[in-house]
Amino acid sequence: MHLPLKKLAVAAALVAAVLAVPAPASAEDAAPAIRQVTVGVEHSCSLDDTGSVLCWGDNYFGQLGADGPRRSSVPVPIALPGPATSIAGGAYHTCVIVAADVLCWGDNYDRQLGTANVPTDGAVVKVEGLEGQTPKTVSAGVNSSCVVTESSELYCWGETARQQTHIRQTVKFDVPGTVIAAEVDKWYGCAATTEGPYCWHVEYQGFQRAAGFPAGPAVAITTSRNATCAQTPDDSLYCWGDNFFGSVGDGTMDRRPEAVRIALPAAPTTVGSGENHICAGVVDGAYCWGRNSYGQVGADDPGWALPSPTPVAGLTGAVTSIDGDFSHTCAAVAGEAYCWGINDVGQLGDGTTTSVRAPVKVLAAQA
Repeated sequence: MHLPLKKLAVAAALVAAVLAVPAPASAEDAAPAIRQVTVGVEHSCSLDDTGSVLCWGDNYFGQLGADGPRRSSVPVPIALPGPATSIAGGAYHTCVIVAADVLCWGDNYDRQLGTANVPTDGAVVKVEGLEGQTPKTVSAGVNSSCVVTESSELYCWGETARQQTHIRQTVKFDVPGTVIAAEVDKWYGCAATTEGPYCWHVEYQGFQRAAGFPAGPAVAITTSRNATCAQTPDDSLYCWGDNFFGSVGDGTMDRRPEAVRIALPAAPTTVGSGENHICAGVVDGAYCWGRNSYGQVGADDPGWALPSPTPVAGLTGAVTSIDGDFSHTCAAVAGEAYCWGINDVGQLGDGTTTSVRAPVKVLAAQA
């Protein structure tokens, strides 16, 4: 059969069009899903499901690694000896778990990197004093770091370790109960245990259970400068503290020495905190409260302090991780990272230095 030239031309064009259609992206081509984010004062980092770590923002103390630029508004990879399984950012440092080791980089003024050396060039160093332990999750505060081991024991180093030894080397914290999770701030830290939430201060000996928290275990915990929140097995969230800026979340700015239940519209899937604000991720978005001077709460409301849980504007999808610091916040949502707040050194990771009060998507890693 012979086709007219016109029909041949049309057929050829159709074939070319079909051949030009790109093949559907395979699972191998898809970007790895972000499963955890962490935030320092002027930097942010993410951990994806392949164990790769990316960081962005300021690099004055080596927060972006030894090979990182002075600052970057897009993520740069951190060179690690293997895939990471947990990550936590302090004010100017970050720690991860790789295999059986805890590795840290950034500022080490108070030995928060877990080594007696004081590198500030971004070199990744191994935490000393954890020999024989298998780390499970890591946490970091302003100038301290802690790890919960697979045997549910708690070890800390940096400023918070002075509570136990009056020096800053790695030391075991004999918190009552079996430790489930822990968080540290500057001079203060807390652990969620099978006996409930227990907290400590570097200037005082011993551990104190949070007054007003229901009998039984705490399954998650987060602590800011002025408030701490812990979650019960039935997904209720209780908070307590000085409540500056309304960071307790009970609609007031009154001091709360005893834990009060926070009214959330949905059960928290994850909790995190900044210096003076706290956030809870839920199955479809997140709620934050406390100081909002820089838009770190992420609300449409421009108020400087929001003492009740307020939805983060425009954030939808399941939140698996959320964290903040002095003036910005980041969340992992459905495998992607979003940040909001101040952005003067690129800590939001969107390729700009424009501050925003609503989430922006973090860009892909810099080539």
